[in-house]
Amino acid sequence: MTNILQLPLFEAVIETHSNERARTSFLVQTGDPPADLALAGIAFKLQLRTAAKDRNVHLEASTTDSRLTITGATLGVDIPRTVMAALGEADYVFDIVATADGIERRFMYGTWRHRIGVTKP
Repeated sequence: MTNILQLPLFEAVIETHSNERARTSFLVQTGDPPADLALAGIAFKLQLRTAAKDRNVHLEASTTDSRLTITGATLGVDIPRTVMAALGEADYVFDIVATADGIERRFMYGTWRHRIGVTKP
């Protein structure tokens, strides 16, 4: 069994730029005092859309394609600059869904602001 049922639900605002890779991480803790929550055995999938009802996925990442990674209690995001350069400038909605033990649940949601970077390669 995994800790999927202990996952909190987070809301976040993420800002990225077209001239750099999207690289960040989220340490997952629960309880009082906060303690790290192991993420081993949980698969994660992220999607960006212009609106929740939009059929078009503008960006996708997962633990399967290694754009999302798990290290202990940390979920890492690492999307190459070439992918970010192809993403149109907009405010997107996103969520990250966790799957394990026959359970699927939303882990994180929010706004993903993608902007055109100033410095060009």
